[in-house]
Amino acid sequence: MQRCRGLPLSIVLLAGQFNQQTSLGTEKIDGNDARPKSSDTEENLLKIFDESYKDLHFPLNYCLLYLGLFPRSYEIPIRRLLLIWLAEGLPIKQPQGNKETPEELLAEQLVQLESKNLVEIVKRSLDGSPKTCLLPNALHDALSLYAKKFGFLHKHRMGSSSTSTTQYSIPIRRLADGLRLFIKTEHEKHCLKNLRSYILFYHGKRDTADGIRDLLNEMVKDRFGKLVVLDLEDVTKPALSEAIGSLPCLKYLGLRRTHLDSVPKSVAELPRLQSLDVKHTNVINLPTTIWEAKKLQHLYMNEIYIDLSIQKGCDEGPSTNLHTLWGLKIRGQIPNHNQLNRLRGLRKLKLTCYKSSMEVIDAWLSNLTNLKSLKLRSVREGQEPSTLPLKSANKLQSLSKLYLLGQLIKPREILGELPKSLSVLTLSGSYLHEDPMEKLAELKELKVLRLYGHFFLGTTMVCGNQFPKLQTLKLWKLEHLVHWIVKDGTMPILENLEIRYCKKLKKVFGLEKLTSLTELTFDRCGIVSR
Repeated sequence: MQRCRGLPLSIVLLAGQFNQQTSLGTEKIDGNDARPKSSDTEENLLKIFDESYKDLHFPLNYCLLYLGLFPRSYEIPIRRLLLIWLAEGLPIKQPQGNKETPEELLAEQLVQLESKNLVEIVKRSLDGSPKTCLLPNALHDALSLYAKKFGFLHKHRMGSSSTSTTQYSIPIRRLADGLRLFIKTEHEKHCLKNLRSYILFYHGKRDTADGIRDLLNEMVKDRFGKLVVLDLEDVTKPALSEAIGSLPCLKYLGLRRTHLDSVPKSVAELPRLQSLDVKHTNVINLPTTIWEAKKLQHLYMNEIYIDLSIQKGCDEGPSTNLHTLWGLKIRGQIPNHNQLNRLRGLRKLKLTCYKSSMEVIDAWLSNLTNLKSLKLRSVREGQEPSTLPLKSANKLQSLSKLYLLGQLIKPREILGELPKSLSVLTLSGSYLHEDPMEKLAELKELKVLRLYGHFFLGTTMVCGNQFPKLQTLKLWKLEHLVHWIVKDGTMPILENLEIRYCKKLKKVFGLEKLTSLTELTFDRCGIVSR
């Protein structure tokens, strides 16, 4: 074991498995099977893991153990993982004066796990930020055994080959469920008494809805209210009753892609709820009392309408708890005095509104000085772009990602006041008549630039000696564009160029000057030469 010091844990485990597999190939001697029994194989893996696991400090070791809840070869969304870690209380205490959020501290733990080859980043966003990760299989097997041995987690029928008929009696803290639901098995009542996390990995419809209802009812009925994480992402229409409001410790409720039509009103009354995710569901309304959830930090929705004409809660002091408000839709005009004015700590915001409310929204945005990601859509009743009189752009100096849909009023002023810290910029429906590239070139940190439908109504666009860090450029549905010109020295590290649905585009000049290109796409363009 001492020889393994300093080697990445995943390599050590892989080597250990290879040695075991080699021994499995040993021929029988004198009629006896020389292969080690399964229990011996597991014990060897546990010894290797234990020796290397001791080198990991808290909370890194705890973060790693939690990954064992997910199935083998499962791509874990980073967004989902960080919020579950947050609910479990994993972030270390912030030093005084540290402006990093708990989520950002946890993201640093993920970076450390990657640097130690303990997790693999599978997908990344265009700006390079991680989207999904997974555990190497050798590490997953050892980690699951180790975590289960010490009672950290339990995995019930996660594979189709499972034939276990175990009667469960020991208390379970974290349960990953699948196929035949745990609640349908024979188990002692006190098994769920200390259950902190429940994650279901089952996409079928059979027994799921009733099983979830039975699970919640059992915990509430017997006052097993220690559940902190309830993650039903991708589960088809789980049955949630008002009993869910009787889970006083619940912090994370994941309902993404569940096809639910509604959520119980009692969800808004959960006293410790930190994260609620109803994105990609059929939910169109949330209880107005959701604004009174004092611990809520992350709210992911799917163009959900919330009535801001109700004045309840407007007179309370500013709230800095809510960090993510993603997928809010505001219809019609809203009063100057509304619940949004209380929200001063937002870092991620996606908002769709009508022109009649833009002035009030713009005034509110100017107070969100911590905002890092903004997606703002100004639309008419038919969802086509409306005017976007954005005056708050120069106040949002922390922004790194910005998406604007709407006709820019005084576009040169708005583009000139965009935060110089932007790394990702998407503009659509701007209806610009003058070539904007000179103004956009002032954004020296840009890595991704996407210019979509009706952004530019001119015929010629020129990219001069600019965009030193740009890696991805997408031009879509610029229907009047005829000539696109690339000058010497521009976009020196551009890797991905997409030009789609520019039907009048006839000539692209200087394309050969983009020497770093690795991906080039022309789709449905009327190009004659390039």
